Amino acid sequence: MRATRLKHPFNTDLKMVLDADKGYDYLPEGTWLAGGCGLLAQSLRELIPESSLSVVGRLNRGIPDHLVVCVPVSGQVVYLDYNGVQTEGELLAAMQEECMGEPVQVRSLAHVQAVGFPVDELLWAQSDVQGFCRYLQRELGPVTADRCDPARAGDAEPIDLCEEQDTDHPFFAPTSG
Repeated sequence: MRATRLKHPFNTDLKMVLDADKGYDYLPEGTWLAGGCGLLAQSLRELIPESSLSVVGRLNRGIPDHLVVCVPVSGQVVYLDYNGVQTEGELLAAMQEECMGEPVQVRSLAHVQAVGFPVDELLWAQSDVQGFCRYLQRELGPVTADRCDPARAGDAEPIDLCEEQDTDHPFFAPTSG
């Protein structure tokens, strides 16, 4: 299956800031995709008030793998993590590849917590959020929903998407949150 990935200017800016030595100083270990997603997502959530936190993972097995920010903008929803601005399809495809083809889903953090999945490992960095927010604002300038608008993306580039996910399990029925 072929799809397109947003070639968004915010993605380049964000990766430059995160990949800088100063950015990695905020992580005691790991990378932004392996251990640092919680700090990044919580910080972006603070900077974009209309956003919310979502969990991506092998939720049909009770495994919340990744924390992202969900941003409503221009009548659409986009997701932010180390890879920058992504559609839900792009996010799920990347995560499914990371999980070696296992089915993955995205749900709100509130929904995942209400179901009782463990999320402490995703939220470990709460005490570092304010300092990291200051770093992001200093290096990126204003971080707003408008800046994440897909309309700001340039030409799309092709990516391979993994197979469609199986969401027949009753847990994955659409929710309001």
